Formats: sequence, structure tokens, C-alpha cells
Amino acid sequence: MECVIEAMRNALNGVAKESPEWLNQLFQEEWLNRYSPRAINVRIPHSAIGRQEFAETVGRDAHALLEAIYNWSDLLEDKKSPPLKYFGRL
Repeated sequence: MECVIEAMRNALNGVAKESPEWLNQLFQEEWLNRYSPRAINVRIPHSAIGRQEFAETVGRDAHALLEAIYNWSDLLEDKKSPPLKYFGRL
């Protein structure tokens, strides 16, 4: 799960550098808490149910970001920026 969290963090940072005004339209306040710290510092729940819920939340966030990146063609001139290429491989 740490790899997915770190990929989401890198992708958000890449989009923020390329197009901060676009990210502001998509940004969800909870993302700041989940993805601003490095993945190793994120508090993942200990219980199986908590971990499952957290994993589903991260998955929904990643899906929302990927869908926005691929559907909104005016996001970036170069859609091959390193954070987005890395994120797209997951």
C-alpha cells in the first residue's frame, strides 16, 4: 500500500508543478492529509477492516486522479511527465 500512496503523492506533486490551477479544481481537502507526508509516515490503520477501508479510499482517490488526467486533455502539454508516467504504471 505504501507504493500506491507514494505514487499518488508523486503524481499530485507533478500535477501541482505543471498545472496548479487545474489541480485546485480537482483537489479534495482529505488528499492533503493522506498524500502530503511521505508514504512511510502515513498512519495506516492496524485492523484488517481499517486497512481495507483505507486501501479502498486510496484506490478511489487514485482512480479519480487518473480519470481526470486522461479525460481532461488540456491538463498538460506533455502527458509524459515523470510523475504521471510512474503513476500510470500502477
